[in-house]
Amino acid sequence: MNSTATNVPQSSNPLTIAAYLPPPLVFELTILTYVYVGTLSVMIWDLLNNLKADYLILTERRIRLPTLIYCVSRLSTLAWLLVTVVFQTTPIGHCARIIKVMSGILAVAISSTSLLFFLRLRGIYKDNNYVVFSFFILWLAVCGGSLADAITIIGTTVGPTNYCTFGSFTSKVSMSGLVVVVDDTLVFLAISWRVMSISPSNGWTLKGTAAKFFRGTDLPAFSKALLQDGQAYYLNTIFFSFATTIITNSDSISPVYREMFGNPNLMLMNVMACRVFRNTMLGMYTNSTSARTSDRSLQITRPISFNRQGGMFVSTSYTGA
Repeated sequence: MNSTATNVPQSSNPLTIAAYLPPPLVFELTILTYVYVGTLSVMIWDLLNNLKADYLILTERRIRLPTLIYCVSRLSTLAWLLVTVVFQTTPIGHCARIIKVMSGILAVAISSTSLLFFLRLRGIYKDNNYVVFSFFILWLAVCGGSLADAITIIGTTVGPTNYCTFGSFTSKVSMSGLVVVVDDTLVFLAISWRVMSISPSNGWTLKGTAAKFFRGTDLPAFSKALLQDGQAYYLNTIFFSFATTIITNSDSISPVYREMFGNPNLMLMNVMACRVFRNTMLGMYTNSTSARTSDRSLQITRPISFNRQGGMFVSTSYTGA
């Protein structure tokens, strides 16, 4: 993708990339630009749609480490999506230097978004340091994988113009996506197991466990909301992330199309992870279950919140069915 066609006849306007690239590649780059612009539009819409919730978080909640991480995640993801559109559409020049800065933004976006889900796990497993430490190491692996982008992604100019495009990719970048998939999967399973195991149960059977896991059967309203919110994040991201990783590693697909799914995948991860964070910070679980007076198996003694060390804690007491 980073090579320019030297034998392609030049058009009447030598300042466009079409004068220096084969027509099929120009078509692919045009589709890529449409995808990038569409992804940025969805991200902006999500930000505007949640302005009220973000305002409440910043004004009615104490600003602590999780809130700062949330802001970094949102802003860095928006910044990456914005600069990729500018990178693909504007003759900015200095492509090699700019792509390194962009890659740093990407590493921050991926790491901070994954950290939000780790904080969720840390709050639920706050009494088990071994689990917390193990997943912290896994999060560090996510950071390492995302930093590989800064090393392997390159930018190049198109012919003698100042237009930029992405250069070649290596398998190291694909590994960063694989690490994120593994991290999200294990965090989701760990949280789901904890939520189900601390809930009242009359015994464990395969059918009952499957019903509890997939439908929240016999779970208190709070636990069911906590479980299903995690499932909403997982089911909407893990399959897309897995598909993106496979496509990125497929040599039979055009390099342009292989990188096409990266931005939508990052945007979806951020939108869903931040949705879970907002629900937690604003007490959506508590509010959604307070009206269900018939559910007496779980009593919420205080809203779900974050402690001073940045972890989430849930103060609950079980009184039996």
